[in-house]
Formats: sequence, structure tokens, C-alpha cells
Amino acid sequence: MSGMRLVSVAARIALVPAVGIAGLSVSMTRADAAGNVTVCARGCAYSTIAAALATATSGEVINVRAGTYDGGFVVWTPVTLKGDGPGRTIIRGGAANAGTVVTVNANPVTIMGVSITGASWTSGSGLVGSGVITNSGAVLNLVDTYIYGNQGGTAGGGGGLNSYGTTNITAGAISGNAAGTAADPGQGGGIHIGSHGVVNMLFSALWGNSAGWGGGIDIDQGGVLSANLVAITTNTATHQGGGVDNNGSMTITRSLLFKNTATQGGGIMDNGPATLTRTLVQLNSATGGAGNGGGAYVTAGNTMNVFSSAITSNTPDNMVHA
Repeated sequence: MSGMRLVSVAARIALVPAVGIAGLSVSMTRADAAGNVTVCARGCAYSTIAAALATATSGEVINVRAGTYDGGFVVWTPVTLKGDGPGRTIIRGGAANAGTVVTVNANPVTIMGVSITGASWTSGSGLVGSGVITNSGAVLNLVDTYIYGNQGGTAGGGGGLNSYGTTNITAGAISGNAAGTAADPGQGGGIHIGSHGVVNMLFSALWGNSAGWGGGIDIDQGGVLSANLVAITTNTATHQGGGVDNNGSMTITRSLLFKNTATQGGGIMDNGPATLTRTLVQLNSATGGAGNGGGAYVTAGNTMNVFSSAITSNTPDNMVHA
């Protein structure tokens, strides 16, 4: 990953309104050395992450040294995968796992200090795709992790992340992912939250993702999003919800939705309960013309509660309630 990508992550997180950031701290507890194993290109106990996972015991810490490693694996055991930083430890490709780079089927799993990229999906291929899938019943903690350049399918969507269980994202970045293709678009370019899925985000950024619905984030009916100190910027949806397409429920606090684009609901397409607190929704656009909610479009029968927030300078209008 180039230095430009790292600068972009920092720049977009810096766009989050500066309310409470100074008090934010992230602490991780280091496991005892007896519970650690190491993966590296040569001279370590394992040369692949998949091999280390095959013999892992519950609670084990798998240290993944700098380098690029094959993805396409499933995590069945509660472990921590600890990289040397997202610019140094890269997990790439998912050919061995239906196109998905990392699938999580355990509770809890922590992945920290890595980049995840190269998920594949081709229209009609039957592949699932997605950088990361958190399946039902699983709990995944993503810390200091960069998910970029992944392709998700049309059925499940979720180019960067597909969460059917619980995914907690802290100090993360999700960029340049896609759900489906322009001709065959899917849901949730950056993140797709399934009908029983939960995603909690803290001090993170999503930018430059694309989909048919929910360029940044798509939430299915029954899904839940909680976002605090999050920047959702420059995402695109060909249909609805450039920043977020909410069909479940969402709470967004001290965050920014900026320069997202969709035909309808440039910043937010809201089809379920939503609350915005101390959040800025600005310079988003709806390309469908007047009445389509450049900042936010709230469908009939639904309510978006807005507290100490600004929805301003969006095109062609700021907020439309059908």
C-alpha cells in the first residue's frame, strides 16, 4: 500500500467534526508469550495464515509479520490476527474461499494492523466476494485495519465488509470497494449489514466505494448501524443512498457525510428509524433532480431524528420527507 493511501486515511478521518476526539483512546491487551505464534515468509513456525489457523487454539495470538499473504481462509477459532500495521501486513485474494478474503465464523475474533484486499466476484460466476464476511453468531473486532479494492457480489453485496453477525470497527478505513458492477449493481459498496447483522464503528472512515444501493453502507431490514466519529465521503450509488441506504436502523453521532452521490438520497436514503446527533451532512448530491433529497431522503412512514446537526449545501435539496 502506498504512502498516498495512508495519507488519505488520515485526511478523511480528520474530516470528522472535532468533538470529543481528544478524549478518544484505544487500548489493546497483549497476550502472554505462551499464547503467541508467528507467521512470516521464512524462519517462523508458519509461512501462511491458513496453516496457523488450522492448528490454532482458543485465545491464541497469531502475529503476522510484514509481507503479503494469501487470503481465502475461514476463521473457525476465537483468535487474534495481529499484523505489523496496515501498510506492512497485507492479506490479499480470496480464490480459495468463493472469492472472499477472510470469513469469520467464531466469537470473538480480533483482526488488527493489516490491510485486506483483492476479493473477487464476476457477474454470473456464483462467487460471493467481499473483503471480509462476519457470519451469523460470529463477533469480529477490526482494529487499525484497511479494507480496500475488494469486489462483492449482487446477492449479498458488501464489497468491503459483509456483516451478518456483529462487527466492531475501531480506527479503520474502508475504501475503493464495490458491490456488483455498473451493469449488475449490488448493495453496500463499503459495508453491507444483513438482516440480523450489527456494525459498530468508532473513529473510522469510508470513502470512494460504489454500489447500486448504499455506496458507503447498506443496511437490510433488521440490521443495525452505530457510527461515532466516522467520515463517510465520496461514495456513489447508482440508485439510492450514496452515503448510507438504511432499511434497518441507524444511529450516527459526531460524524460527517460529505460529497456522496446517488440518484435518490445523495447522503442518506432512510427507510427505517434513524438518529443523527452532532453530525454534518454537506455537499452531497441526488442526480435524480429536485425532490430526491441531495442530503437525505426519508420515505413515507419513517422518521429521522436530527439533534444538533446540520444538513446543508446539498444538491438539489437538503432533506425531503415523502
